[in-house]
Amino acid sequence: MKLDMDVVRSLLLQIEEDTTLDHALIFEKSETNPDTFYALLKLNEAGYINSIETNTWVGIVQIEVKSLTYEGHKFLDTIRDPKIYREAKKSVKSFASVSLDIFSKVAVQILKDQLGI
Repeated sequence: MKLDMDVVRSLLLQIEEDTTLDHALIFEKSETNPDTFYALLKLNEAGYINSIETNTWVGIVQIEVKSLTYEGHKFLDTIRDPKIYREAKKSVKSFASVSLDIFSKVAVQILKDQLGI
C-alpha cells in the first residue's frame, strides 16, 4: 500500500484535536478506511503516535491512539500551515514517493526560507 500524505496530515490533526489525557481514539479495522488504518500503522512504526494495537488470529483489528509523541508534534507543527503543506507537496510531486522524513525536511526548508532563516 502507498502511504498517503494527505491522510497522514489529516490524522495527525485529528489526533491532536480529539485526544486528551483521559480520551483516546479507537479505530476498528472493519470500520476504518484502509488508507487511514495503514497510515495509523505507519505513524506508530515511525514513532509519531502512542498507540496500542489489538491483534487476533486474523491480524491487527483495532488501533487505540492515546496521543501524538513529541516527534509527532514536531512533524505536525512543520506541516500544519496549509500553505507550507501545499508547497512541500508541490516540491516533491515529481518523485514517485518520498519518506515522511524527507517530506518533513522539505517542509522545514520551505518554512525556513519564508522566515528568512
